[in-house]
Amino acid sequence: MRPTKPLHVRSPLSSVHALIALIGCAAIAAGAAVPRAAALLARPGGARRTETDAGRRLLQAASRYGSPCYLEGGPVYARRQLPFRTGAGYCRRSLWRATVSVHGQLLELVMNDNTGHLACAFGSLESAHARPGRRAGLEVDTADEAARESLSAAHRLGIVPDGAQAALRGICERSGGAPRWYTWWRVQNRPTEAAYPVTVEIGSADGRLVSAVNGREMADGCEP
Repeated sequence: MRPTKPLHVRSPLSSVHALIALIGCAAIAAGAAVPRAAALLARPGGARRTETDAGRRLLQAASRYGSPCYLEGGPVYARRQLPFRTGAGYCRRSLWRATVSVHGQLLELVMNDNTGHLACAFGSLESAHARPGRRAGLEVDTADEAARESLSAAHRLGIVPDGAQAALRGICERSGGAPRWYTWWRVQNRPTEAAYPVTVEIGSADGRLVSAVNGREMADGCEP
């Protein structure tokens, strides 16, 4: 896959990034002595999944991205008003959020409570370690390499599911703050299913993940 020319694209999901990062860290009630009661208490009101199940799924996603990995905080359940991906207003979504450490990089992972799949992930470019699988100081300085690295990160996190077809729709390099590459993909899980957008940002210095957003998971389970 080789883009013929870098494209400057504004994703319909661009406004979602900052809002997702504001999801609060509400406390979750502890379990009781009786195992069945403990399981019920671990499922917050309105949630489909228990805290244990959410933590397991989020840690599994992190372990696919790299190792060693462990939970730093959460998981925390929240129902938040967020922009609908078409820009046609707001709707309420049920989400689980956790902070994980993956090979020295802190990631904020947000999971769709309805499906159990990651809706988005956010990372920091500042860390003492290189991103898993890359050497420290190895720059991502071409659009072709940026596309490959972005898609690889999305696959490992499950933002782009295994077996899905992903077509690059746009790519550009941003220089504001830490230099980073922004890519926009059209993803189709099966030929009979509708395609959806995925956006990925990685650092230009070493390919470290900045953000990844799955448009389908952001829209699934949306309540007025």
